[in-house]
Amino acid sequence: MNYKLYVIIFITKIIENSLGTLRVIVVSNGKKWVGAILNGIISIIWVIGTSMVLIDVTKDPIKILFFCLGSTFGSYLGSVMEEKMALGNNLIMSIVEFNLGEVISKELRKEKYAVTSFIGNGKDNLKSILMVMTPRKKTHDCVSLISSIDSSAMIISEYATTLKGGFKT
Repeated sequence: MNYKLYVIIFITKIIENSLGTLRVIVVSNGKKWVGAILNGIISIIWVIGTSMVLIDVTKDPIKILFFCLGSTFGSYLGSVMEEKMALGNNLIMSIVEFNLGEVISKELRKEKYAVTSFIGNGKDNLKSILMVMTPRKKTHDCVSLISSIDSSAMIISEYATTLKGGFKT
């Protein structure tokens, strides 16, 4: 058994899949050239890793197992990296008690969040609807601030891309 080869195959697939996840993130954030360069690097790593597996694969099928394990772990690691990097912005929409809308808006603006508020009709009464654009890294802080003032707030978050204009933090 060639343990060094198994480790190299495993690490190669981890690097390849992690970089693949990173590539998707940077491309979705508009960095096409960085994504293209990463794709070139990924291709080189893929050719090297795959060729190590395919050489005499029938005599040493355990290489396939390490290839698959590296791919699985690399995919997981890439997801963790993406979560930690948290590139881009989220749009948080929060439906809060009408009398708390202005209070929450002022607090959010004090913390430099971009907030747009308007009045909505709830089932039983008026509501304040707050739309907050925030960097993904600050989403949790924004939600915590809203919840600390109105614990019954309905809060929805989704990935957002600014197409034109608006207040930039």
